[in-house]
Amino acid sequence: MRKYKIFAIICSLTLFLTITFTNNSTNIAQAKIEDPELTELRAIEQKLAPKAARQNMIPPIKKKKMVAWLKAGLYKELFTAEPTIHGSTGPHGGNVRTFYNPILTENLRAGKKTWDVGAAMVKELYLSSTNQVSGYAVMIKVDEESGADGSGWIYFESFSGSADNAFYGKGVQLCANCHRGGVDFLLATFRP
Repeated sequence: MRKYKIFAIICSLTLFLTITFTNNSTNIAQAKIEDPELTELRAIEQKLAPKAARQNMIPPIKKKKMVAWLKAGLYKELFTAEPTIHGSTGPHGGNVRTFYNPILTENLRAGKKTWDVGAAMVKELYLSSTNQVSGYAVMIKVDEESGADGSGWIYFESFSGSADNAFYGKGVQLCANCHRGGVDFLLATFRP
């Protein structure tokens, strides 16, 4: 009987070690072939972390987390809002209302012409309504230099308010080409 107990213990230990080392080698292999875009997003999150913790007012930079944050309406409590919903003067179309995070608000009040890393804005897109938000446009400055091509910014725009079929990414040219004409890529004329 004792032989069977020892055999069972050895089998269990062998199984445990096999599973443990197999999973570790799989995880190591996966880490080596990680998506470069995901790696860049993690680096940006780490760069923004000190300001995000201090301010707790920078939108999440990952698309799905950003959409959830937008739908929760957290920016409405924390950001400085334009006084009213109004007709868009740009390519966003329909009616809009813009909100600036505290970093951007401080930069504007200080008279800066180049925004700090972490400066962000949210634009509610109402389309033809003035009662129901249909989508969002978001800009977050993630590098000290905006770059001539807008690569210092993460852009997001969704007319449906979902992560699907959204314009999203660092330096999205469709967004940057329009925003290039603004002050450090900020086109909105609202000033708090």
